[in-house]
Amino acid sequence: MGTYTYEQKLAFIKELYCPARQVADETGCSWQLILAQAAQETGWGEKILAGTNNIFNIKASPDWNGDVKTFNVWEIVAGNKIWVNAPFRVYASILDSLRDRQKFLEDNQRYRRAGLQDDDVKGDLVKEAQALQRAGYATDPSYAARLQEVFDGKTMQSAIAEAKKQGCRGCLPTINLCIRDAARVALANTKVRASQGHNSRELVTDDTGQVQIQAALSGGRISIAVWWEHESKWIAIMEKVTPTSPPTVVTLVAPTLMIALSTERHEPASTAEVRAQSAQSRTSSRAPVTAADENAGHYIIKRGDSLSKIAKQYSTSYLTLARLNGISSPHFIFPGQTLKVPKRPHAAVSPDPVAAGSGSSVLTAEAAQRAAAPGLDAHNAVHAVRHRNEANHPQTDLLSARRAPWMAVAEVEFQAGVRRRGGAHPDRHIEEYFSATSLGRQRSDNLAYCAAFVNWCLTCAGYQGNNSAGASSLSTWGRATRNNQPAFGAIAVVHFPTGGHHVTFVNGMAPGRPNALKIATLGGNQGHAHEVSHSAVPASWITHYRFPTGYVERDEDYELGQSSVDGAQMSATSTH
Repeated sequence: MGTYTYEQKLAFIKELYCPARQVADETGCSWQLILAQAAQETGWGEKILAGTNNIFNIKASPDWNGDVKTFNVWEIVAGNKIWVNAPFRVYASILDSLRDRQKFLEDNQRYRRAGLQDDDVKGDLVKEAQALQRAGYATDPSYAARLQEVFDGKTMQSAIAEAKKQGCRGCLPTINLCIRDAARVALANTKVRASQGHNSRELVTDDTGQVQIQAALSGGRISIAVWWEHESKWIAIMEKVTPTSPPTVVTLVAPTLMIALSTERHEPASTAEVRAQSAQSRTSSRAPVTAADENAGHYIIKRGDSLSKIAKQYSTSYLTLARLNGISSPHFIFPGQTLKVPKRPHAAVSPDPVAAGSGSSVLTAEAAQRAAAPGLDAHNAVHAVRHRNEANHPQTDLLSARRAPWMAVAEVEFQAGVRRRGGAHPDRHIEEYFSATSLGRQRSDNLAYCAAFVNWCLTCAGYQGNNSAGASSLSTWGRATRNNQPAFGAIAVVHFPTGGHHVTFVNGMAPGRPNALKIATLGGNQGHAHEVSHSAVPASWITHYRFPTGYVERDEDYELGQSSVDGAQMSATSTH
């Protein structure tokens, strides 16, 4: 094998530069060390196994689930050099290779004990190299100094200068977003604002509600907001996204009412009226005339009306109006439609329990115009969103402003980088979480705090927890989800096969193999650093899904989309 030329060395570092910067942004490690190690250990790329993207030639261990490629390589066995066929890991990209390398270093206790993950070490080339040397990463007593020498060398500095000048456009982490409203309808031609760190950029979705966002190398996860035309303001989507290379596709659901909200394609008033009248005729032909029919007056629906709003004027319920008019679904009405109503309308009265809160259940004319299907007369298209109240009855009001508001509180804690620190400088956030339990505020962050975190987030969102720091105690708190099924924002009680409990919030479905169903979570005391993190847990480990008493979930909450996770471990050890 010959020696690489100067140009080949430059090309190697330039190819690694952007992925190394991305891994550093994600983990806080030193990108300078990644480049120096890669150059030192691979002969500036000469010794990398072809077709693997395996920068550090990591073998495929039994627990490796990715692609594998076998190579004939030599090893030293009992002092003798022999040739063997060995399996090596194959990565989809250089970025994946560098991420896997960093995960290995973070998960290995030998390097942790040597201080590699300490706050005053992480991100510093010299200190990280010294920590690797202390941990016995290499037998060379000058290993750390050699890495510094490689990085400071003319070849490395020239390559980095060229990489910066060239930019990272071709390999920038990217996210392809599909923006949907709360009824899972595409928000087409809608302004979207993407914010990463202090940088923001406005984009517009296409006709299918999709938009592609390329991230900068610094700033971490991306926050998304959608422009609400009717109210002339930005509405933040609670879930944040992490761009990847190669790009991934993520569907986000806007948490508040957007102008294009709909549950199915609209029909022109004439078509809808024919169907409504047909339904009324069928109902009339089947049912005898009642006193209500004989005493009924008539009401012509105006733009902005809802069945609930009309019912209040006549001291009745929207379900009664639906039955009286043979409307099989009380969710779709249109301007100009004639309804049978009780004679002699009364002043508005308190709403009945079923229709509570549903007075503004129909979109405005502007909303209807945006919601109408292509080619139809938008001014004749008015509808309400269907969902169910706590008694599992259909409800005709618009969706509430935010789903599971405690999830927004939890996300803020994640963004704050909360983790157990111990010693003389415990994490003040963790100390505060216990104020929502009977234990009261603590002066240490060494206690298991998953249940305290759940209680604190619920309390901040205006809901009552169970005041207990015990994870298993939440299995009988509040109320169960429908059929004990996972739902967005539900409190999940986890029982590990090895024993012990953990409690966390459901954040979606985790990516993975089809036969290995995993729930994406957002919770406290997760991962090797006992941090607030996005993790994942096998669905089979979750025994209970609970909602606060008084919280009204929607049908859509049970339609869990795929949510990214950050690799934090979920085990009895990492959660206690």
